[in-house]
Amino acid sequence: MNADDPGLLLAIETSGRTASIAIGTDEQPLLVRSFEPARRHSVGLVPQLADAFHELSLNPGQLNTIALSTGPGSFTGLRVGFAVTQTLTLTTPARVVAIPTTHTLAHNAPPDARHIAVALNTKADNAWIAAYQRTGHTLTPTRQPHAGLLAELLANPQPDCLIAQTLPETITRNARDLGINLLLDQHATCSAAVVYQLGRAAAHAGDYSDPSALTPTYGRQPEAVSLWQQRKNP
Repeated sequence: MNADDPGLLLAIETSGRTASIAIGTDEQPLLVRSFEPARRHSVGLVPQLADAFHELSLNPGQLNTIALSTGPGSFTGLRVGFAVTQTLTLTTPARVVAIPTTHTLAHNAPPDARHIAVALNTKADNAWIAAYQRTGHTLTPTRQPHAGLLAELLANPQPDCLIAQTLPETITRNARDLGINLLLDQHATCSAAVVYQLGRAAAHAGDYSDPSALTPTYGRQPEAVSLWQQRKNP
């Protein structure tokens, strides 16, 4: 296998309410499997992986690359995805490529959308936001993922498509008045099949990460942590 060949690649996506995995050695995965709900990520991911490898007559020791969705998203789901990935890197020769969830979601945009905006973990007028420009089949970040105001996404340049799980009514109305195509709710769902494709591209580019240094992106701290801090420091 060449140094830039991803070989047998496993994609793990646990940032959303529905988790998914994809496994393959070529441009298209051999298997894609989804499971839900989010509260079962912790007990569902490992058995799903075991079943998938068994179905393909493979074993995890053959893994060369793991493409991991890094968030933001579900606190529990991301934590489990990272834990399983780090365990696999200790027990297999697999290397890791990190795929931001915003980048995965941007690929849900229609193929004719040139400027694409993504908003996650929306709270009031704030969110984890990113923007991309399409050139051919390639999406290039024009705004790197960061915590910011939703209003930032509606200008400079104005997006053709805005992908978000939820949006405040004012932003929704403004976006529609501007003629921006909104993809909300179920359209803001990540797929391991896309993580797989992005992972292959990242591996070919040699864009590997140190698994011991990887941490999930949560966008904002979990609600339970915020409440605990408020009670601790009234």
